[in-house]
Amino acid sequence: MARETEWPCQHRYACFPVSAVVRAPTAQLGGTETKGMVHNIGTGDLMAEFPVELGRGRAVELTLITRAGSLTLEGRVVWTAAGEGHVRPGVAFG
Repeated sequence: MARETEWPCQHRYACFPVSAVVRAPTAQLGGTETKGMVHNIGTGDLMAEFPVELGRGRAVELTLITRAGSLTLEGRVVWTAAGEGHVRPGVAFG
């Protein structure tokens, strides 16, 4: 059974806690690539943490970096939660 997340989000699908580096391409952020961390992922969405705002409603292409290789996902930012020095976007894909 999937463990529910402690983050402020609603999931339509099972959600699993992870810790994986994620990269947002340069063009999406006005010329600067940014790296963040994915904190949970499911079959239809993920929640990451970035130092910059990705923008609610924005289409994004994220690349997860793992020991086994990289995985590129296309999605849309459906919610954001700002914290001290970071922003957590919820990204729906699929």
